[in-house]
Amino acid sequence: MISYLGLLYPARSERLLHMSHPTPPETLYDILINLFLVVNENDRFVLARHGLSLPRFHVLQHLHAEPGISFMRLSDLMLTDRANVTRIIRGMETDELVSRQLNPRDHRSYWLHLTAKGAALYALAAAAHRADVASRFAGPFADPSRQLQPDFFAQLHTLREGLEAHLETLKQPAA
Repeated sequence: MISYLGLLYPARSERLLHMSHPTPPETLYDILINLFLVVNENDRFVLARHGLSLPRFHVLQHLHAEPGISFMRLSDLMLTDRANVTRIIRGMETDELVSRQLNPRDHRSYWLHLTAKGAALYALAAAAHRADVASRFAGPFADPSRQLQPDFFAQLHTLREGLEAHLETLKQPAA
């Protein structure tokens, strides 16, 4: 089994292996990073079958959910800057997956939409992605003794909320 943490962060992985007692937060952090990398890599392979990169799939996903979204809103949702979103959108326009429409109230901005080709591609890729997610997460938990308990999901939600709150404190200007 590949340890993506070991491949991408060999020094951190080695340090944890040699620590007599890594702290629970360090262990949890490393497990979550490793899970993210494995899930991300699975997604990458599934979407590549449809000629999509992860960023392009996420653009299709956001435009499907919010037709007429602005570049600024899309960059916020994708956690990247507007220049990067512009580069991605230009390529997707060339491939006739998205279109932009001048905002009639503000001629400095555009609204983004899926084209018919983009909507069709999104429908196929999203269905394949959903099927793969169901498949990849069903396997490890097929044995009833390995089923995840409802409190596990509650703990994950609590962890996410705590991490989001911590992030908001980090975004505040230093006093």
